[in-house]
Amino acid sequence: MTRLRPLLTAGLLSALGLLATPAAHAAPYSFNCITGGNAQSCTDGQAHLDMEVTSAGAGLVDFTFHNLSALGSSITEIYFDDGTLLGIASVIDSGNGVTFSQIGSATPGNLPGGNKLSPAFVATQGFMVDTGSGSTTKGVENKLEGGALEFVTIRFNLINGKTFADTLAALNGPLGDGNDLRVGLHVRSFSTGNSESFVNAAPVPEPDSAWLVLAALGVTSLLQTRRR
Repeated sequence: MTRLRPLLTAGLLSALGLLATPAAHAAPYSFNCITGGNAQSCTDGQAHLDMEVTSAGAGLVDFTFHNLSALGSSITEIYFDDGTLLGIASVIDSGNGVTFSQIGSATPGNLPGGNKLSPAFVATQGFMVDTGSGSTTKGVENKLEGGALEFVTIRFNLINGKTFADTLAALNGPLGDGNDLRVGLHVRSFSTGNSESFVNAAPVPEPDSAWLVLAALGVTSLLQTRRR
């Protein structure tokens, strides 16, 4: 047991270390509704909108958006508020059914309802894309496009010297410190007849995190039992 205990302890520390280390190349996020025009629409969006932030190589970060709405909604405008980003490098979509334009502005020009947040959401000039005149048929819907779920990816150049880890820190950090980054979605055409605005929420836990916690607790219990 004298040899087994250090090995088990090392395994426990290793598991906890994994929990404390953020994903090196991707991070999933959900969204919070900020307008509240319709409770059913807000609940649908919070449950079914998602963003994955992915490292795309040196100096590049991808923001990919999906929509699994049960109420027929469409993501039509996407806004970014400051952070570690330098400028949009490219817009990548799932096919002809999704068409976003990088035109330096969007309609509306700021995330609807964003001015009511504290601090207010102010879309950075040039950090926004839309489908053109709010076209819902060209937005991200819960549909298959070429056999895959519709999506749009906004690829950003990072400010010189900034990294993917800096981007995650900006998304997860405190608001109003001058380094924060927020992402807003304007989602139209809910079957309830309204549109809603959403802002990124806390990161979604990795699926294996809960397993690691249980495994760590199991190791701790085993050590205590053997010690007795």
